[in-house]
Amino acid sequence: MPDTNSRLVPILLLVFLLGVAWSVAGAQQPAGSTTITGQVEDTTGSVIIGARITLRDPFGNLVASATTNSQGQFSLSGVAPGQYVLQSENKGFEKSRRDVSVSAATTPAGPPLRITMHVESARQTVNVTDSSAYIIPDSTTATKSDTPIRDVPQAIEVRTRQILDDLGGTQSSYEVGKTVAGVFNASNGQGDPGRNVPNFVVRGFSSSAYLKDGHMVNGWMSTIDMANIERVEFLKGPASVLYGGTIYGGQIGGVVNYVSKRPQDSQIVIGDVTLGSDQFYRGTVDLGGALDHQGAVLWRVNGAVEWGGSYRNYAKHNTQLIAPAVTFKFSPKDVLTVLIDAVHGYEIPEQGLPLTPESPLIPNSRNFIDPAFAHTGIQAQSFNTVYDHRFTSAWHATLDANLSRSRTDSFGSSLNYSPGGGSTLDGSHWNFEEDQTSVDLRLTGRFHTGSLVHDLVAGYNLSRNRYHATSEFGWGGPSVDVPGDTLATLAMPAAGTLRTQYLSTTPDPGSFLWHSNADAIYVQDLLAVGHGFKVLAGVRYDHFTDHFLLSGSFGDYVDVPRNSHASPRIGLVYQPTGALSLYAVTSEAFTPNTGLTLSGAVPPPELGRLGEIGAKWDATNKLRVDVAVYTLKRSNMAFSDPADPTGNAVLVAGETKSHGVELDVNGAVGHHLRVNLAAAVMNGWISGGEPSGSLVVGQEFAGIPHRTLNLFAIYSLGGKAGWEFGGGPYYASSPWADDANTFRVPSILQFDAFAARRIGERTHLQINIKNLANRRNYTSNGWGWIFPGAPASVFATLRHDF
Repeated sequence: MPDTNSRLVPILLLVFLLGVAWSVAGAQQPAGSTTITGQVEDTTGSVIIGARITLRDPFGNLVASATTNSQGQFSLSGVAPGQYVLQSENKGFEKSRRDVSVSAATTPAGPPLRITMHVESARQTVNVTDSSAYIIPDSTTATKSDTPIRDVPQAIEVRTRQILDDLGGTQSSYEVGKTVAGVFNASNGQGDPGRNVPNFVVRGFSSSAYLKDGHMVNGWMSTIDMANIERVEFLKGPASVLYGGTIYGGQIGGVVNYVSKRPQDSQIVIGDVTLGSDQFYRGTVDLGGALDHQGAVLWRVNGAVEWGGSYRNYAKHNTQLIAPAVTFKFSPKDVLTVLIDAVHGYEIPEQGLPLTPESPLIPNSRNFIDPAFAHTGIQAQSFNTVYDHRFTSAWHATLDANLSRSRTDSFGSSLNYSPGGGSTLDGSHWNFEEDQTSVDLRLTGRFHTGSLVHDLVAGYNLSRNRYHATSEFGWGGPSVDVPGDTLATLAMPAAGTLRTQYLSTTPDPGSFLWHSNADAIYVQDLLAVGHGFKVLAGVRYDHFTDHFLLSGSFGDYVDVPRNSHASPRIGLVYQPTGALSLYAVTSEAFTPNTGLTLSGAVPPPELGRLGEIGAKWDATNKLRVDVAVYTLKRSNMAFSDPADPTGNAVLVAGETKSHGVELDVNGAVGHHLRVNLAAAVMNGWISGGEPSGSLVVGQEFAGIPHRTLNLFAIYSLGGKAGWEFGGGPYYASSPWADDANTFRVPSILQFDAFAARRIGERTHLQINIKNLANRRNYTSNGWGWIFPGAPASVFATLRHDF
């Protein structure tokens, strides 16, 4: 890929700065307009610093916004005559609303308004998302505070419970990814080792970890059921400042945070049943409310059971979820929330097809496994406590601790395909155990120094992880011959053949034990600087210690590497109007490289560096448009050093890059249309190789499409019947199937349809049709497998609110 692509960010940054200059030069108050000024206080008469003031027209469109300064004062300029609603918001206080009338006779500087805000009552301290919308105003993932998304200089997309429900179907943890520009799932949800193990590619870089309520989870070990998920937050670009470098790798392109449902003070009794193609059955319940009249103790329980077959031969699964939660409001200043969930899953897997041009030519139903041998069982539990203490209306401390445990028992059945003959079906048996502890103690405050308003987050993060993998056969195992010269003519052995071979094979067990410890401190400040400008600056320092112990058939190897790194992030936001934010940001992500170099030194960490500019536009209070342009570089990639005969030493010599443009449109148009549009153009290539030749400079990323487009819209007819209709296409261009760029898999084109009807006031019937045209779609993970997508399938969901 030519180096001229690296000029993209400086050119676009110049365009951005010229736009800022133009906006400043043209930001003169229109003739006939006025300025609304005021001061915000609490009930004691003390001024409130950093309160967000918004002015909207009668249709809900945002006209102007401001933040109160160190004297609690605000100013909204350029307001034309008309009727408006003025709202003030600040964490810890009830929202304040008032009608404002501006006439042509109003003086350019009308009389100041006096706004009094009341401290939030005990019943209102739990933040509840409006599930009827596609957008929410803030996200905790980007700043670990309730900072408005428009104030954060980085691409952030939040998918609410409403869009998760509208997508319907199997409620897969993967499907939501296609609604976000720059996010791709390379395995069609057929994750290894089990079903619903989230693994996305973000901006061309895969991630083997994700966040659950802000805590890092090994995405290859744990499974997720979406029944107790309130929303999914996508932070695109490095997230190391707040979450550190993950020991599992990845997080360079971005991070995905699954946010659990919280208890509410209103009564919840909801149940639904879904029936679908391939003998799919699913039922969920959502129960909750207050245990006392004061609302001091709130509870919630989510549960789900699921069974299903597959369009792939032999494959089937069942899962169960139970997720209780409770909130204790000891006082208006002290709140404790406990979240627990336990998921059990069992499946006969949908094995990927061999990485060969023949795979898209055979029936999608082919599943090259021994169904009497291949199966996986997963058990995952987590216990999360969040204690929040409010010192004042502006300062509070949070102790956020998580304990999680995962157990996987996997009997693998993998086809080792050799064109022209010599194929085998190989078996394996692995046990994986992982125990994680994560603690995040942070202080959040709002204060001022002179004319600057600070939104500060400072914290300490601790994580302890124990990962133990054992194999009954080490790297080998039972194997049976599979006759046939081509993939289409393979004669698979009878079911149970591999199991018979397994029982007669002498075990040669191997053990891999990994302890990792990480400690970090971080600080981040969001400053309101002058009129319409905000600066986000943060840094995090991490210290890692890993302990590896290999034994048995894996050989005897002990290693205790240590690694430390400081990760910065700095960004600028300019808001020429209350509805538009322009931003530029640079940030860094890292992953500790394990092992030692040939000289015995600890290798430097793998780094990801981001340059990004973008715009966020609140077209209305219900519709958001986000545009981002970025360049992302991954360096210090480590490989086995070819000069080391033992194969244990590492060599740091690899580099890859990606750049792209993203468009996200999400929300509602008018009163009847909900819409999601996600479009992305991305190029990724290898920019630096290494002596062994596994990286060839100039080769493009495998499995990652250059262009993606998703359009999903639902139109509500209104009326007593409550009919809704919708759907839309999803497209992904043809990517290279393999790292060597020898052949491509076909492009993806899928059209989904939606219909729903409200039956009475509490019952809702919904029909989702996936892949309406029954097109054969494929993805590739780039290094081993091709995954066929599902054919046309139908799902019906009946939901009742008791």
